Amino acid sequence: MGKKKLICGVGVNDLNSASRIDGDHSSAYHCWHDMITRCYGNQNKTPTYVGCYVCDEWLVFSKFKEWYDLNYVLGFHLDKDILIEGNKTYSPNTCIFVPVYINVLLVDRRNDRGSLPLGISFGNYLNSKGEIVISYRASCNNGNGKRLSKRFGRLEDAMDWYSITKKRIVAQQVSRALSEEAISQTVADALLRREF
Repeated sequence: MGKKKLICGVGVNDLNSASRIDGDHSSAYHCWHDMITRCYGNQNKTPTYVGCYVCDEWLVFSKFKEWYDLNYVLGFHLDKDILIEGNKTYSPNTCIFVPVYINVLLVDRRNDRGSLPLGISFGNYLNSKGEIVISYRASCNNGNGKRLSKRFGRLEDAMDWYSITKKRIVAQQVSRALSEEAISQTVADALLRREF
C-alpha cells in the first residue's frame, strides 16, 4: 500500500473508497476535511480558528466517520463550542450537530469588528448637514438569514442593545429548535446560559 497523502499535514484518509460516493466526496469526508482545514489550513482566512485543533482520534478519517455516522442529521452543521463556550477542540465529547439557524447565532465576525466587543463594529456616516458622525453599529444574525442592526453614538449603548437583542433572538431560536426536536435540552441550556 502506498503512502497516504496527509490533509494539511495531519489528517489521514484511511478510507479512500468510503470517502467517495459515485466519484464525489461523501458528506462525512467534506465535514472532516473542512474541520481539518479550519484548524490546520490557512488561518489568515479563518482567524477565529487560531488555536483550534482536532483530537488525535479524529485526525484519522475512519474514526471521525464512525462518530459522524452515529450523529449526523441531514443539513445540520458541526459545532465545537456550543456545549463548552470558548472550546478549541474538535472531539467526540465536545462536538454536536445543530441546525444551521442555531449554528449561525454564534458567528464571531472578528474580521468585521476588530478589537471591538462581539456584535459591535465601528463606522462613520454623514448626517443631514453633511458632517461626518462617528458611530457604533450593533448587529446580530436573527437565525433566519437576516441581520438586525442599529447605530449608536456611544459604545455602551450599542453593547446594551446587542446584549438584549441577542438574548431575545437566542431564546426564540432555542424555543424553535426544541419544538422541532432539533436540539437536546442540554444544548438549549448551554445556549441560554450564554452572556452576550
